[in-house]
Amino acid sequence: SALCAFAHLTPCLSLLDNVGLASPSVLTVCFSYLTGKGSLTEKGEVTAAAVCASCMVPARGHRTLELGLAWDMPLIHFGSKEKLHLRRYTRYFGSAGDACPALSHYALTHYEQWEEKIESWQRPILESSHLPPWYKSALFNELYFLADGGTLWLELPPEACAEDVQGPAGAGLTQLLPVLREYGRFAYLEGQEYRMYNTYDVHFYASFALTMLWPKLEISLQYDIAAAVLNEDTQPRLYLMNGQTAQVKLKNVVPHDIGEPEDEPWQRVNAYLIHDTAGWKDLNLKFVLQVYRDYHLTQDTAYLQDMWPVCQAVMDSELKFDTDDDGLIENSGFADQTYDAWVATGASAYCGSLWLAAVCVMCKVAGIVGDTEVLQKYSAIRRKGAEAFERLLWNGKYYNYDSSGGPFSNTVMSDQCAGQWFLRASGLDHGEFQVREGLSPPRVGVVDCEGKFTDGTRIRGVASDEDGQPYRATWIAWEAGPIQT
Repeated sequence: SALCAFAHLTPCLSLLDNVGLASPSVLTVCFSYLTGKGSLTEKGEVTAAAVCASCMVPARGHRTLELGLAWDMPLIHFGSKEKLHLRRYTRYFGSAGDACPALSHYALTHYEQWEEKIESWQRPILESSHLPPWYKSALFNELYFLADGGTLWLELPPEACAEDVQGPAGAGLTQLLPVLREYGRFAYLEGQEYRMYNTYDVHFYASFALTMLWPKLEISLQYDIAAAVLNEDTQPRLYLMNGQTAQVKLKNVVPHDIGEPEDEPWQRVNAYLIHDTAGWKDLNLKFVLQVYRDYHLTQDTAYLQDMWPVCQAVMDSELKFDTDDDGLIENSGFADQTYDAWVATGASAYCGSLWLAAVCVMCKVAGIVGDTEVLQKYSAIRRKGAEAFERLLWNGKYYNYDSSGGPFSNTVMSDQCAGQWFLRASGLDHGEFQVREGLSPPRVGVVDCEGKFTDGTRIRGVASDEDGQPYRATWIAWEAGPIQT
């Protein structure tokens, strides 16, 4: 594996003899010496261990022997083998490779508290009669990927300086180094078969789990993305879809990811080779939306102040995609967003809704930080853009997939109002940001209400039927009123 853990790998088994002792006794058996120095196995050699314990069980009584297994892998390197990294837990248990007894003991003496807290956290959701069973299951069970998705939580080396983490262009991020020192760096793979860390176009959706449960890890991740935005990688790369060569990373655009395990994540970003994502229309917008969402949930004003110049930089980069100055960005005739096999041309419901939502956020944040010039700029863009969105995409029943007039232009995309949804999830569902809803009012758009057919199959888009009616829809529209702060 390109992600290598080494330096005294010491698996450890512990047994907690819970027989009513005032202080539970722990029997610890390690597969190597407690000094952390064991002998290497030969190729093909099989190693095993057994643990045996006993206790007295009174008549009609019961006793419990509980098993804990710990692995101590404090140091890792990636495929490039350029740097050593410390895992986060070494802050509390050390990095000498002899922490298995302490790790196992800690788990066995705290797991009951963890179970109680988990049950208390889940109970209001599980007992709610307003939520369907499939949603409850997905809400909790799918969180496994945050821990088991090739996940890394690393300590920043004590000797790390600002230049090490922000690059030559990130000096304006005043809280970057303090945040990373206090909370570490967090990364997870897009998928076990799609090996890129913190793939940002899809983190947009998964980030709610992180920001609601571990908000400081989300803030840390956002600082890493912001630092990558402000830097560039001028190395040329051949992209697979169009066969053209372009530089790996442009300045002032959001990266697709922060690297891959085969190389050196954070130091070299954009491992994605299919498209040149500098031309993608959604990444910059998703950064702006997540910045405000994180601020809304944490009320971290220092974070918002740090991110405000970065938001302006990525939105200025995005403005070049408004090729006709109508206040709405246009797609460029290739798969230039997260649905990287879906071609869009001209105005599109998905990227258009993200754009208008990001413009709304720029107006909102400009009001918070007192930037009148930016507020006026994006207020004017929003008014024009909302009108263009309706004029170019509304077909009388729902918003078209794009404005190209092609054979799939009238597809109903389940994610077509993602920007509007994100605004509402970020508390911007009142006043000038309010969404009108209903089943059949005039000038409203469509989003698939559950994203599935009647047999439960998940879908991303569906064409209209022969009468021009979309399947199973919830109706949503943009308001084009004045911006207030």
